[in-house]
Amino acid sequence: MRICFVSRELYPCAGGGIAPIVAAAAAQLSEIAEVVVVTSATARDRLEELRAAGDPRVLPETVEVLFAPEPEDEDKGGFLHYMHRYSAGVHRILREHYRDRGPDVLEFCDYLGEGLVTIQARVTCAPWLAQTLVCVRVHTTSELCAVLDGYVPDEFEVEALFDSERYCLRHADRVLTSGGDVLDTYHRYYGTSQVANAVEIPDAFLDESVGAPGSRDGGPLGHGHPVRLLYLGRAERRKGIQDLLAALLESGRHDWRLTLVGGDTDTGPLGTSLGAQLRLLAAEDPRVDFRDAMPRPAIGALIREHDVVVVPSRWECWPNVAREALQHNRPILATPVGGLVAMVRPGVSGWLATGTTRREIGTAISALLDDPDQITELIAAGGPRSVFDELTDVDALRQRYRRLADETAQLPPRPDRDADPLVSVVVPYFHMDAFVEQTLDAVAAQTYDNIETIVVNDGSFRPEDLEVLARVASRPGVRVVSQANAGLGAARNFGVSQAAGKYVLPLDSDDLIVPEFVGRLVEVLERRSELAYVGTWVQYVDEDGVPFGGDSDGYMPLGNSVGLIHRSNVGGVCTSLFRRAVFQSGLRYDEELTSYEDWMLLREMHDRRLVGAIVPERLFHYRIRTASMTRQVARPRLARLEGELRARRLEYGTRWTASAIGVDRSAPSEHHVELPAPPAPDDQGDRLLASNAQLASAIGRRGAAAGAALAGLEEARARVTELEAETARLRTELARARRLAGTT
Repeated sequence: MRICFVSRELYPCAGGGIAPIVAAAAAQLSEIAEVVVVTSATARDRLEELRAAGDPRVLPETVEVLFAPEPEDEDKGGFLHYMHRYSAGVHRILREHYRDRGPDVLEFCDYLGEGLVTIQARVTCAPWLAQTLVCVRVHTTSELCAVLDGYVPDEFEVEALFDSERYCLRHADRVLTSGGDVLDTYHRYYGTSQVANAVEIPDAFLDESVGAPGSRDGGPLGHGHPVRLLYLGRAERRKGIQDLLAALLESGRHDWRLTLVGGDTDTGPLGTSLGAQLRLLAAEDPRVDFRDAMPRPAIGALIREHDVVVVPSRWECWPNVAREALQHNRPILATPVGGLVAMVRPGVSGWLATGTTRREIGTAISALLDDPDQITELIAAGGPRSVFDELTDVDALRQRYRRLADETAQLPPRPDRDADPLVSVVVPYFHMDAFVEQTLDAVAAQTYDNIETIVVNDGSFRPEDLEVLARVASRPGVRVVSQANAGLGAARNFGVSQAAGKYVLPLDSDDLIVPEFVGRLVEVLERRSELAYVGTWVQYVDEDGVPFGGDSDGYMPLGNSVGLIHRSNVGGVCTSLFRRAVFQSGLRYDEELTSYEDWMLLREMHDRRLVGAIVPERLFHYRIRTASMTRQVARPRLARLEGELRARRLEYGTRWTASAIGVDRSAPSEHHVELPAPPAPDDQGDRLLASNAQLASAIGRRGAAAGAALAGLEEARARVTELEAETARLRTELARARRLAGTT
């Protein structure tokens, strides 16, 4: 069994909540499996120091550690955000290490979307991942952290990060959860259909306790002795510490003491220090003891000095602090959220409040203070420790990972066909005599054979144009068709209308594709019937076709499945492979836009639930030219173009014409027809496209009825015009006759 864990945090080099969980899982599984951990290169030097010093907390030598490079600066380049670029480095390290075959299980954290690029590779049928089960373990996404900490900035990179996490949750082979209400919370927040199939495997636990858990330190608990409460964790809004402290201070009771241990955060009002707010609230009350964060090995002794550990969080996944309390046989008073509902068993390991509000927390504390003997009873019975032993059973953990590894990871099957499907390459042409033949050479060099090429001459009739088009027309498998100059969108639409292939590839006449491009993308669409298109990463090249240097010199899209597509073009470039059925469903390139018509198409496809995926490989070369339409027109007028795109979406969402005679006035607007629900995943792609084609046909029939009625009106108007003309003629004849009569 081969297992790989990917975590940017590595314990003991970093001490976050994820790091010890990953370290524990790697160490415990290394006795039965070949285990690799991929972490940030920033941990390399510290790890070597700790190993040289013989630190027992370091991972055993049987665990191989690989280091992914951190981007050298905050510049994201062509990536959507910093972590997108980091995830590309993780993907590269994994490919270099595993080469042709990945591990049996590859586990990422959901936090920050470290697995984004690797999961994109899995979705697009990367051969090296064909037998790898790619999993995402739920810890808590940065999106949930931001929401519960009370501040979600309206920034592109923040939204892109959240969409990256969502993509990983949706497209992983499995989502791993620890139990309790964790999975249900994710279903409620993200939507059941937006979370992949889940498997319950509790988080591993890293035991660093010093000393054995005793029955109780500090003497018996009885009347006259205040209950000693312990809060372990940062002063952070989502941890609910402000509600706990306020509930205690407002209770009017004096039979409690509260110790608060942890660092500070800026999650107070308007981004201020929450720790400072708590100290103001406490007003130097002697019952409240503030302490700084302490190292994990010292926490056990501190827990044993207290009676109850309080976890008042607004939400928690599977907190280490709760398991540490159980390990040292201390009961927990907690809110009924996430993994806490599995850890805290009333009457055995602690007590659950009825909710997360200040009042509900205060009610639970008052009930506990009214009957402190129940604390002694739980400790004496060893209830908390028994739950800990059950939740941290190493043999059970290993057995569950064995079962996970035994699941056969497979790519979706490719349909049996006698011949490869035809691909229609559509090349719009306008004054590109210097580059078009290089573009067509790239098409001719494809390893995939069944290709037709349609060159659309968009009203380009200079002598040099006619000369190059004559040469182009003589190439095998190439047709040249012409139209009056109408713009790029119209040229693409005309080319698509002439296409006969199952798949359509728009390719601008100055760009290049690598020889494997068409074959790689056809393979994805043949296997992934739920996808409407597939694109790739983009390599920028100069006018001579030479790539620019640097890993970020390009464009690394996410695909149009995410809501971010309406904010920025994260869907891909025009040179993506589309099912022709997309265009047969009624979608077209906007012919009024002078640029970004490809973005507009991907936005409309998103609204119709026609989504695609991105191969995270630089298979498309985009030529940077100083005279390009994008540089001369689009970029200087970016704000204007984005406004035009917004206007198009609003315009297309409304029927503007009045109801015509003979048309049912109660019929809804064609833009408000409800789309059919997506079919089952096994045949979703073509069936969804077919259903949209049927929808377009129905809309067309309604439009035809309106058209017929309008035609009738026009016919009547024409008849009126004829009668008016005849009346005028008769009046003229009458006047002439009168003049003649007067003369005689």
